[in-house]
Amino acid sequence: ITKNFNRFVSSEECWIDDEFVNNSMKKVDLSRFIEDEPCYAGVDLSSRGDLTAWSVMFPPNDDRDYYPDKYVFKTFIYIPEHTMNKSINSGFYQEHYRNGYVKMTSGNTIDYDEILKDQLEFNAEHFIQTIAYDAWNSTAWANNATANALPIEPYSQTLGSFNRPTKEFERLLLSGKIIIDYNPVVRWMFSNAEIKYDSNGNIKPIKSGGSSNKIDGIISMLESLGTYLLQQPTQTGEILFVYE
Repeated sequence: ITKNFNRFVSSEECWIDDEFVNNSMKKVDLSRFIEDEPCYAGVDLSSRGDLTAWSVMFPPNDDRDYYPDKYVFKTFIYIPEHTMNKSINSGFYQEHYRNGYVKMTSGNTIDYDEILKDQLEFNAEHFIQTIAYDAWNSTAWANNATANALPIEPYSQTLGSFNRPTKEFERLLLSGKIIIDYNPVVRWMFSNAEIKYDSNGNIKPIKSGGSSNKIDGIISMLESLGTYLLQQPTQTGEILFVYE
């Protein structure tokens, strides 16, 4: 239904309703940000043959006139040529590649060097404070990023690490404090996300349904917010979000 009729559907356990996600989506013009304005990034490096995403987040800044009171997210999505053409989602990916929402890398596997090149170019124009990443299966990219002086930090993929950014992202989104760069693939990812809980009440989005459903862009967005929040201490007794 999503691919053929442009109707977004999700399971009953969907994390955030599509209405709220869609209302937060605007076209983000990176040239409108202040030169060297600090931002925070997260990267979700997939296995070699799968989709990969990285995101940047600009926190509120009263000194800029472009969404000064918003958390602004932009996500970049990559897919190998082979997956683009052979995946069960190939029609969906091809459509959005043609429209510029997905970037294709040549060959059968994702090109980490091309992603790093784009990150270096982005950092030359903006000021990335930290790039949060999953240390598992990321050694080559991490070594090259460090060699090129990118400020990377491993980010644990546990529910405990994702609990605060997940709850805060939802609170901010439902409060109208988030702008997400318009991308129908990112919107689709939100429809694939449901929440996993542990016995301590920690939460993290996981994908619903089969392996063809992707949430890589959501994970990278939460990592970018999470690494920012780690530098913003909470007040004693503060409650970021309460679930019923």
